[in-house]
Amino acid sequence: MTALLPFLLNSLLPRVADPGNPRFFLPAVLEALPGSNSAGKLLPLEEDAWDLGPIGGNVGETITQSFAANWSTYLERMEGEDLGGQQAIAPPGNPAPSLSLGGAPRSIRIGGLRNLRILGAPDYEAVADGYAIALTMEFDHWDGTGGRPDLPRLGLSAPFTMRQALCLADTGGTVCNGRRSTDIAGHGTVSARLTGAYLDLLVHVTAPRDAGGAFGTGLVVSVERVTMRGADAATLPGIEVDDLTIEADFHAFLLNFWRSQITAALTSPDGVSGILGNINAALARPGNRAALAGEVTKNLAAVLDDLFAPVSGGLAPSSARASVNEADRYLFDRLRHALGRPASRLFLPRLLAQGGSPGLEPLHIARVPLPDIRPDPRLTFTDCHLTGLTVTGLSNARGAETAFDLDGDAMRFEAEVGGWSPAPVLPGGPAIPAPPARGAADFSITPKGERSAITGSIAMTAQAVQLSGRAVATGTSDGDLVITLTGLRLSARDLSRAIRVTVRLDSWFAEMINAGANSPGVLDGILGALNDALKDQLAALSRDITRHAREAIASELR
Repeated sequence: MTALLPFLLNSLLPRVADPGNPRFFLPAVLEALPGSNSAGKLLPLEEDAWDLGPIGGNVGETITQSFAANWSTYLERMEGEDLGGQQAIAPPGNPAPSLSLGGAPRSIRIGGLRNLRILGAPDYEAVADGYAIALTMEFDHWDGTGGRPDLPRLGLSAPFTMRQALCLADTGGTVCNGRRSTDIAGHGTVSARLTGAYLDLLVHVTAPRDAGGAFGTGLVVSVERVTMRGADAATLPGIEVDDLTIEADFHAFLLNFWRSQITAALTSPDGVSGILGNINAALARPGNRAALAGEVTKNLAAVLDDLFAPVSGGLAPSSARASVNEADRYLFDRLRHALGRPASRLFLPRLLAQGGSPGLEPLHIARVPLPDIRPDPRLTFTDCHLTGLTVTGLSNARGAETAFDLDGDAMRFEAEVGGWSPAPVLPGGPAIPAPPARGAADFSITPKGERSAITGSIAMTAQAVQLSGRAVATGTSDGDLVITLTGLRLSARDLSRAIRVTVRLDSWFAEMINAGANSPGVLDGILGALNDALKDQLAALSRDITRHAREAIASELR
């Protein structure tokens, strides 16, 4: 696995949609975002004034005709105007009604923007310096049904002003005749809900390097684009007016039809488009996008520190191959840093010491056959073997960060057995034995030509021994993560100095047997048996490490 950032973000997705996870539940995160509204928060958005522009099309024509008819009636009935040979029209240069919202500072309030749920899987595109990630979210998912929390719906409240210019024209004429004109203005407040709305988000995640080429600030998130839409890019959301209050600056005679005209204007394609355009302009403001990006950047940094432990002393120069994405290279470097940090849940000795029996700590081997021992040309010991060999301390393995590297889609490493001195104490974790690694077993050997075996026990110590391994991780998130150890092997540059065997026998031959037990052939036999046992343990160790890694990620993402 080299796509580490998608793995991490996919692991976060269930938590983002979990109301029981206050740390990552998306509505809770959005509610806490700092911003510049009257409460010092980003949400709800508060705006000063929106000009929604002219209301055209059939709806606009209908509104204009309604205003013209009502004005004509008003002139005739209330002011006694003789409209013989005249008609009310909209001036040719200003034919459509216009609609605006707000007017005073912070008078437009867009609520319910936190009532969001991410739909499906994000689209990850590897780019030169990280990832471009596209997400789609739906509004109003959290509606109180099916055990969901009941959050405020997406909507807005604001003062409104709708204007319509009218004049008198000669019957059948299309230009004002100059006798009477008016600019009808209706004022009030409106509360409306937006329905069928979705949000498209494009973010960029990078891992910047400092002037020296080292990773500096960690992962940095920027919000490149945020767009509200309907069911698709060509569809507008719906608007449902919940409440209208009307204050008109003309005679109460015209109030009877205002409610329907304002509702028609707000819910018309031009009205909805104007509202949507202004919402998107507000969402896209650099300050608003920066507030969201900063919070995500901060939360990602906290997740990495919790999972990998904070970086101390800087990261070693990356050894991941050039084709690995920059963000993934940074995460790989954080991972190998964590493997060497006792505070990390992914500390290498902690991983190796996982599990019960069978397991690596301790390592049990039922029987180890050894070669004949010939301390003298005239004396040979045969049927040499160990039974019940138990080895402790192999989990105490320490490797430099540069000893962990990518090998294709696998990680390979080399660590020194007993490298941690004193052994680290892991709170709530397995006990890591102090160096050196030790072994104990029953010992049996038979002089050639004799029927009776000489028996005793051995004690073994191992130091300056290297543990090398190779592991492959698969899965798209912690839910289906599988870590498979494909290799685990002990080696030593100088075996005679690395492994020391002490045989305890009640025999005249004890000194000779001890010398033979530390011969290259016997030591090779012991090392070979240890490596065979490690190979036999790979499947069980893989299961235990997978389980622990899943539990560690789940614990840190609570």
